[in-house]
Amino acid sequence: MTSSPLTPRRWFTVFIAVLLVTAAALFVGLLYSIRIVQQPDYPRSVGDWSIEAQATGFKLHDRRCDILIYGDSTAAVGLDPRVITAATGLPACNIATNRPDVDVLGTLSLDSFLAHNPRPRLLVFRYGPETFYRAKSGWEHSGAYDPLVMLCRNKPLAHVLGVMMQHPAEAVQFESQIIQTRVHPHVADKQKIDAEYVHTMQTFDASGGLVTLDMPAEKTCRAPVLSLWGPVDRAWVAALRAKYETGGTKVLVTVAPVPDCDPQLELFRRDLMDLAPSQKFLDGPLETFPIQIFLPGNRHVTEAGAAEVTSHLNLILGPYLAHPNSPEKP
Repeated sequence: MTSSPLTPRRWFTVFIAVLLVTAAALFVGLLYSIRIVQQPDYPRSVGDWSIEAQATGFKLHDRRCDILIYGDSTAAVGLDPRVITAATGLPACNIATNRPDVDVLGTLSLDSFLAHNPRPRLLVFRYGPETFYRAKSGWEHSGAYDPLVMLCRNKPLAHVLGVMMQHPAEAVQFESQIIQTRVHPHVADKQKIDAEYVHTMQTFDASGGLVTLDMPAEKTCRAPVLSLWGPVDRAWVAALRAKYETGGTKVLVTVAPVPDCDPQLELFRRDLMDLAPSQKFLDGPLETFPIQIFLPGNRHVTEAGAAEVTSHLNLILGPYLAHPNSPEKP
Protein backbone atom coordinates (compact mmCIF):
# COMPACT_ATOMS: atom_id res chain seq x y z
CA MET A 1 0.00 0.00 0.00
CA THR A 2 1.46 3.28 -1.10
CA SER A 3 0.65 6.65 0.40
CA SER A 4 -0.87 9.29 -1.80
CA PRO A 5 1.45 12.13 -2.79
CA LEU A 6 1.25 15.45 -0.98
CA THR A 7 -0.59 17.72 -3.31
CA PRO A 8 -0.26 21.53 -3.05
CA ARG A 9 -3.59 21.56 -1.22
CA ARG A 10 -2.36 19.03 1.33
CA TRP A 11 0.90 20.94 1.78
CA PHE A 12 -1.13 24.03 2.50
CA THR A 13 -3.28 22.13 5.03
CA VAL A 14 -0.18 20.82 6.79
CA PHE A 15 1.34 24.31 6.84
CA ILE A 16 -1.80 25.83 8.39
CA ALA A 17 -1.98 23.05 10.97
CA VAL A 18 1.65 23.55 12.00
CA LEU A 19 1.10 27.30 12.13
CA LEU A 20 -1.95 26.92 14.38
CA VAL A 21 -0.18 24.47 16.70
CA THR A 22 2.80 26.83 16.97
CA ALA A 23 0.56 29.82 17.66
CA ALA A 24 -1.36 27.87 20.31
CA ALA A 25 1.89 26.78 21.99
CA LEU A 26 3.18 30.36 22.01
CA PHE A 27 -0.10 31.62 23.45
CA VAL A 28 -0.14 29.02 26.21
CA GLY A 29 3.48 29.86 26.98
CA LEU A 30 2.58 33.53 27.11
CA LEU A 31 -0.25 32.91 29.58
CA TYR A 32 2.12 30.81 31.68
CA SER A 33 4.71 33.61 31.67
CA ILE A 34 2.11 36.17 32.70
CA ARG A 35 0.97 33.91 35.55
CA ILE A 36 4.56 33.60 36.80
CA VAL A 37 5.11 37.35 36.79
CA GLN A 38 1.81 38.02 38.55
CA GLN A 39 2.79 35.97 41.60
CA PRO A 40 3.17 38.26 44.65
CA ASP A 41 6.64 36.89 45.45
CA TYR A 42 7.97 37.16 41.89
CA PRO A 43 10.16 40.28 42.49
CA ARG A 44 11.83 38.72 45.51
CA SER A 45 12.19 35.32 43.87
CA VAL A 46 14.25 36.88 41.06
CA GLY A 47 16.00 39.34 43.39
CA ASP A 48 14.66 42.36 41.52
CA TRP A 49 13.47 45.02 43.96
CA SER A 50 12.96 47.47 41.08
CA ILE A 51 9.75 45.65 40.09
CA GLU A 52 8.16 46.73 43.37
CA ALA A 53 9.71 50.18 43.45
CA GLN A 54 8.64 51.06 39.92
CA ALA A 55 5.04 50.07 40.62
CA THR A 56 4.62 52.60 43.45
CA GLY A 57 2.37 54.81 41.37
CA PHE A 58 -0.09 51.93 40.99
CA LYS A 59 -0.04 50.93 44.66
CA LEU A 60 -0.44 54.20 46.56
CA HIS A 61 -3.99 55.23 47.47
CA ASP A 62 -5.20 58.22 49.49
CA ARG A 63 -1.65 59.51 49.97
CA ARG A 64 -1.13 63.25 50.24
CA CYS A 65 1.94 64.24 48.21
CA ASP A 66 2.04 68.01 47.82
CA ILE A 67 5.25 67.61 45.84
CA LEU A 68 5.23 64.61 43.53
CA ILE A 69 8.23 63.37 41.54
CA TYR A 70 7.91 61.31 38.38
CA GLY A 71 10.47 60.42 35.73
CA ASP A 72 13.09 57.88 34.78
CA SER A 73 15.68 56.20 37.00
CA THR A 74 17.70 59.42 37.36
CA ALA A 75 14.74 60.68 39.41
CA ALA A 76 14.23 57.41 41.27
CA VAL A 77 17.89 57.29 42.36
CA GLY A 78 18.62 61.00 42.42
CA LEU A 79 15.80 62.76 44.31
CA ASP A 80 15.17 62.18 48.01
CA PRO A 81 11.68 63.18 49.23
CA ARG A 82 13.00 63.53 52.80
CA VAL A 83 15.26 66.40 51.72
CA ILE A 84 12.34 68.16 50.03
CA THR A 85 10.07 67.77 53.05
CA ALA A 86 12.79 69.01 55.41
CA ALA A 87 13.23 72.16 53.32
CA THR A 88 9.57 72.89 52.49
CA GLY A 89 7.57 71.32 55.31
CA LEU A 90 5.39 69.67 52.66
CA PRO A 91 4.88 65.94 52.12
CA ALA A 92 6.82 64.72 49.08
CA CYS A 93 6.72 61.42 47.22
CA ASN A 94 8.88 59.89 44.51
CA ILE A 95 7.06 57.52 42.15
CA ALA A 96 9.65 57.59 39.35
CA THR A 97 10.26 54.46 37.31
CA ASN A 98 12.90 53.75 34.62
CA ARG A 99 13.56 54.76 31.05
CA PRO A 100 12.10 51.64 29.35
CA ASP A 101 8.84 52.21 31.21
CA VAL A 102 8.88 55.92 30.37
CA ASP A 103 9.60 55.26 26.69
CA VAL A 104 7.07 52.43 26.27
CA LEU A 105 4.34 53.09 28.85
CA GLY A 106 4.67 56.87 29.13
CA THR A 107 2.92 58.12 32.26
CA LEU A 108 0.78 55.06 32.97
CA SER A 109 1.77 54.71 36.63
CA LEU A 110 1.53 58.47 37.17
CA ASP A 111 -2.00 58.47 35.78
CA SER A 112 -2.92 55.65 38.15
CA PHE A 113 -1.54 57.62 41.10
CA LEU A 114 -3.46 60.76 40.18
CA ALA A 115 -6.68 58.74 39.86
CA HIS A 116 -6.45 57.47 43.45
CA ASN A 117 -4.74 60.28 45.38
CA PRO A 118 -5.16 64.03 45.96
CA ARG A 119 -3.57 66.17 43.27
CA PRO A 120 -0.11 67.55 44.13
CA ARG A 121 0.70 71.24 44.29
CA LEU A 122 3.88 70.63 42.32
CA LEU A 123 4.45 67.79 39.88
CA VAL A 124 8.16 67.52 39.10
CA PHE A 125 9.24 65.56 36.04
CA ARG A 126 12.93 64.63 36.13
CA TYR A 127 14.67 62.88 33.22
CA GLY A 128 18.22 62.16 32.22
CA PRO A 129 19.33 64.32 29.29
CA GLU A 130 19.21 61.39 26.85
CA THR A 131 15.50 60.87 27.54
CA PHE A 132 14.67 64.18 25.85
CA TYR A 133 16.06 62.78 22.58
CA ARG A 134 12.97 60.79 21.66
CA ALA A 135 12.66 57.88 19.24
CA LYS A 136 9.51 57.58 17.10
CA SER A 137 8.51 54.48 19.05
CA GLY A 138 9.62 53.56 22.54
CA TRP A 139 9.70 49.90 21.51
CA GLU A 140 12.53 50.59 19.03
CA HIS A 141 15.30 50.63 21.64
CA SER A 142 13.80 49.66 25.00
CA GLY A 143 13.77 46.04 26.12
CA ALA A 144 10.38 44.36 26.49
CA TYR A 145 10.96 42.94 29.96
CA ASP A 146 10.46 45.96 32.24
CA PRO A 147 7.36 47.44 30.56
CA LEU A 148 5.62 44.08 30.17
CA VAL A 149 6.36 43.04 33.75
CA MET A 150 4.88 46.36 34.87
CA LEU A 151 1.75 45.73 32.81
CA CYS A 152 1.37 42.10 33.89
CA ARG A 153 1.48 43.01 37.58
CA ASN A 154 -0.66 46.14 37.49
CA LYS A 155 -3.17 45.99 34.63
CA PRO A 156 -6.00 43.57 33.73
CA LEU A 157 -5.17 40.53 31.58
CA ALA A 158 -7.19 41.84 28.64
CA HIS A 159 -5.14 45.04 28.60
CA VAL A 160 -1.88 43.10 28.79
CA LEU A 161 -2.83 40.73 25.97
CA GLY A 162 -3.96 43.64 23.83
CA VAL A 163 -0.54 45.29 24.14
CA MET A 164 1.24 42.00 23.45
CA MET A 165 -0.82 41.32 20.34
CA GLN A 166 0.22 44.73 19.01
CA HIS A 167 3.87 43.90 19.69
CA PRO A 168 4.24 40.15 19.04
CA ALA A 169 8.03 40.14 18.69
CA GLU A 170 8.45 41.81 22.07
CA ALA A 171 5.87 39.45 23.59
CA VAL A 172 7.79 36.39 22.40
CA GLN A 173 11.02 37.90 23.72
CA PHE A 174 9.35 38.45 27.09
CA GLU A 175 7.93 34.91 27.15
CA SER A 176 11.33 33.40 26.36
CA GLN A 177 13.03 35.41 29.10
CA ILE A 178 10.49 34.49 31.79
CA ILE A 179 10.45 30.79 30.97
CA GLN A 180 14.24 30.64 30.71
CA THR A 181 14.52 32.24 34.14
CA ARG A 182 12.09 29.68 35.56
CA VAL A 183 13.86 26.71 33.95
CA HIS A 184 17.39 27.98 34.75
CA PRO A 185 17.10 30.16 37.86
CA HIS A 186 19.93 32.49 38.79
CA VAL A 187 22.37 30.65 41.05
CA ALA A 188 24.11 33.64 42.67
CA ASP A 189 24.32 34.06 46.45
CA LYS A 190 20.62 33.95 47.30
CA GLN A 191 21.15 35.02 50.90
CA LYS A 192 23.13 38.10 49.88
CA ILE A 193 20.64 39.05 47.17
CA ASP A 194 17.76 38.65 49.63
CA ALA A 195 19.50 40.85 52.21
CA GLU A 196 20.13 43.58 49.60
CA TYR A 197 16.50 43.33 48.49
CA VAL A 198 15.21 43.86 52.03
CA HIS A 199 17.62 46.75 52.74
CA THR A 200 16.79 48.53 49.47
CA MET A 201 13.04 48.28 50.00
CA GLN A 202 13.28 49.39 53.64
CA THR A 203 15.19 52.51 52.58
CA PHE A 204 12.76 53.05 49.72
CA ASP A 205 9.70 52.88 51.97
CA ALA A 206 11.22 54.97 54.76
CA SER A 207 12.34 57.74 52.39
CA GLY A 208 9.13 58.07 50.43
CA GLY A 209 10.55 56.60 47.23
CA LEU A 210 14.33 57.04 46.99
CA VAL A 211 16.06 54.09 45.33
CA THR A 212 19.57 53.32 46.61
CA LEU A 213 21.98 51.21 44.58
CA ASP A 214 24.60 49.02 46.23
CA MET A 215 27.52 50.12 44.06
CA PRO A 216 30.81 51.92 44.72
CA ALA A 217 31.05 55.55 43.62
CA GLU A 218 33.21 56.40 40.64
CA LYS A 219 36.72 57.66 41.43
CA THR A 220 37.94 58.71 38.00
CA CYS A 221 36.30 60.22 34.97
CA ARG A 222 35.47 57.53 32.46
CA ALA A 223 32.06 58.75 31.39
CA PRO A 224 30.74 56.83 28.38
CA VAL A 225 29.05 58.38 25.37
CA LEU A 226 25.43 57.29 25.67
CA SER A 227 23.20 56.75 22.65
CA LEU A 228 20.72 59.39 21.55
CA TRP A 229 17.69 57.80 19.90
CA GLY A 230 16.28 60.80 18.05
CA PRO A 231 16.08 64.59 18.05
CA VAL A 232 15.15 66.63 21.11
CA ASP A 233 11.35 66.44 21.38
CA ARG A 234 10.04 69.73 22.73
CA ALA A 235 6.49 68.76 21.78
CA TRP A 236 6.69 65.82 24.21
CA VAL A 237 7.57 68.21 27.04
CA ALA A 238 4.81 70.62 26.00
CA ALA A 239 2.32 67.74 26.02
CA LEU A 240 3.29 66.84 29.60
CA ARG A 241 2.63 70.40 30.72
CA ALA A 242 -0.68 70.59 28.84
CA LYS A 243 -1.94 67.29 30.25
CA TYR A 244 -0.96 67.69 33.89
CA GLU A 245 -0.97 71.42 34.63
CA THR A 246 -4.59 71.42 35.72
CA GLY A 247 -6.63 71.22 38.88
CA GLY A 248 -4.26 73.50 40.78
CA THR A 249 -1.12 71.50 39.92
CA LYS A 250 2.01 73.29 38.69
CA VAL A 251 4.25 71.22 36.41
CA LEU A 252 8.03 71.50 36.35
CA VAL A 253 10.10 69.56 33.82
CA THR A 254 13.75 69.25 34.83
CA VAL A 255 16.88 67.53 33.57
CA ALA A 256 19.08 65.35 35.77
CA PRO A 257 22.66 66.45 36.42
CA VAL A 258 25.67 64.92 34.68
CA PRO A 259 29.34 64.63 35.66
CA ASP A 260 31.39 67.74 34.98
CA CYS A 261 33.55 65.59 32.70
CA ASP A 262 30.69 64.15 30.64
CA PRO A 263 31.76 63.86 26.96
CA GLN A 264 28.36 65.09 25.75
CA LEU A 265 28.05 67.99 28.17
CA GLU A 266 28.45 70.71 25.54
CA LEU A 267 25.94 68.98 23.26
CA PHE A 268 23.38 68.82 26.07
CA ARG A 269 23.96 72.45 26.99
CA ARG A 270 23.50 73.53 23.40
CA ASP A 271 20.36 71.48 22.77
CA LEU A 272 18.64 71.81 26.15
CA MET A 273 19.85 75.05 27.74
CA ASP A 274 21.52 77.55 25.38
CA LEU A 275 18.28 78.71 23.82
CA ALA A 276 16.53 82.01 23.23
CA PRO A 277 14.05 82.86 26.02
CA SER A 278 11.09 82.08 23.77
CA GLN A 279 12.52 78.63 22.99
CA LYS A 280 13.33 77.49 26.52
CA PHE A 281 11.26 74.46 27.46
CA LEU A 282 12.81 73.13 30.69
CA ASP A 283 12.73 74.39 34.27
CA GLY A 284 16.06 75.02 35.94
CA PRO A 285 19.59 74.44 34.67
CA LEU A 286 21.54 71.42 33.53
CA GLU A 287 23.80 71.06 36.54
CA THR A 288 27.13 69.29 36.79
CA PHE A 289 28.72 67.60 39.77
CA PRO A 290 32.07 65.93 40.44
CA ILE A 291 32.37 62.38 39.18
CA GLN A 292 32.79 61.16 42.78
CA ILE A 293 29.04 61.40 43.53
CA PHE A 294 28.13 59.27 40.52
CA LEU A 295 27.83 55.50 40.27
CA PRO A 296 29.09 53.41 37.32
CA GLY A 297 27.24 54.51 34.19
CA ASN A 298 27.43 58.15 35.31
CA ARG A 299 23.73 58.95 35.45
CA HIS A 300 22.81 57.59 38.89
CA VAL A 301 24.19 59.08 42.09
CA THR A 302 25.08 57.82 45.55
CA GLU A 303 22.65 58.28 48.45
CA ALA A 304 24.73 61.22 49.69
CA GLY A 305 24.78 62.54 46.13
CA ALA A 306 20.99 62.33 46.00
CA ALA A 307 20.76 64.57 49.06
CA GLU A 308 22.97 67.15 47.35
CA VAL A 309 21.12 66.94 44.04
CA THR A 310 17.77 67.27 45.81
CA SER A 311 18.99 70.33 47.71
CA HIS A 312 19.67 71.99 44.37
CA LEU A 313 16.19 71.04 43.17
CA ASN A 314 14.74 72.75 46.25
CA LEU A 315 16.15 76.04 44.92
CA ILE A 316 14.01 75.59 41.81
CA LEU A 317 10.91 74.64 43.80
CA GLY A 318 11.11 77.53 46.26
CA PRO A 319 9.69 80.37 44.12
CA TYR A 320 6.74 78.24 43.03
CA LEU A 321 5.87 77.39 46.63
CA ALA A 322 6.14 81.05 47.63
CA HIS A 323 3.89 82.08 44.73
CA PRO A 324 1.96 78.92 43.83
CA ASN A 325 -0.45 80.68 41.46
CA SER A 326 2.19 82.49 39.44
CA PRO A 327 2.17 81.29 35.82
CA GLU A 328 5.66 82.60 35.17
CA LYS A 329 8.88 80.69 35.66
CA PRO A 330 11.15 82.16 38.31
